[in-house]
Amino acid sequence: MARLTKAILAASPNVVQLPTAASRRVNNNRYREQWKAGQAARQERAWPGERLSPTARAAIDQARTFDGLDQSAALVLGMMIARALPPEVREKLSHDLAVGALAGNVHAAGALSAVKFATMTIADMSDLDAARSYINRQEGR
Repeated sequence: MARLTKAILAASPNVVQLPTAASRRVNNNRYREQWKAGQAARQERAWPGERLSPTARAAIDQARTFDGLDQSAALVLGMMIARALPPEVREKLSHDLAVGALAGNVHAAGALSAVKFATMTIADMSDLDAARSYINRQEGR
C-alpha cells in the first residue's frame, strides 16, 4: 500500500502528502473490553422466544378468531359483499360489528374478522400468515 501511494504521489505533481496524515491505519483497542463484555452479555441473555414482527404479533388474535370461523359459502359471500362496499359504508359496518364484539357477541367478532380479512392489504395478509404459522408452531401442528 505504501509503495502504491508513493507511486501515485510521484506520478501526480499536484497531489501532496500531508505531514499530519497517518502512515498506516491506527489500531484503536480503547473499547475492546467493553465490546467483548457486550457480546458476552447478548449471548447469555438471548431472546427466549421466536422473533416475530410487532404487526404479526398484533395479528395473532385476529388469526385465532378467523381460524375459529366455519369456512362456509355464507362466509365467502359475506366477504365478497364487504369487499364490494364503498369504504365509508364498510367503516360504519366495522364500527357496528366492533361494538357488538366488545359487548361479547362471538358472531359479531367473527363477522368483524371476516370484514377485516376481506379488505386486507398484502402486508396485512403477510402478517396474518406469519401469525398463523406462529400459532401452528406453538400448538405443535
